[in-house]
Amino acid sequence: MTGHPTEVGATGAANLASDSIGRSGERRSVAVHYNFSTHNRRQVFEVEEFRVLIEKLLLQIAAEKDLEVIALKVLADHVHLLIRKDTRRSDAEVMQSLKGVSAWYFFLQYPDVKEDLGSQSLWTHGYYSRFVSRGDVPRVVQYIKQQRDSQGTDKRYHDGLTLERPPSR
Repeated sequence: MTGHPTEVGATGAANLASDSIGRSGERRSVAVHYNFSTHNRRQVFEVEEFRVLIEKLLLQIAAEKDLEVIALKVLADHVHLLIRKDTRRSDAEVMQSLKGVSAWYFFLQYPDVKEDLGSQSLWTHGYYSRFVSRGDVPRVVQYIKQQRDSQGTDKRYHDGLTLERPPSR
């Protein structure tokens, strides 16, 4: 993704800053748990190289889109993300950015996977999203960290990434 930074003009940056500030001067944000699957639940990310790339892509896209990743878990056939986002951003916008851009770069790097999937899509069309209250964030982080695949195998990948950061206040 190097060489393709997200550009925001001075006017856009000013509008974003003013729209994101509440009456009390605090930025309005919400934590959301997202879950989305690979096309036809194919176990694409059993391959460690693919899993590592999709983790890096999701983190980079989130950073470029001003989304704070609190927890991330990539399993063989789906992803769990706990993200803090500006309340003005819709779930559809967040998912379009994360899923669309990550698929594009993933297939750019591994075009044979697209052929193996028998589809132009890396991800299913839908997704799960749930608002997470401030008090429930630690419980959802723990839930994401403990996810396992359908065979009961621990998918935390001791050498991989399970990102955990304390939530912003």
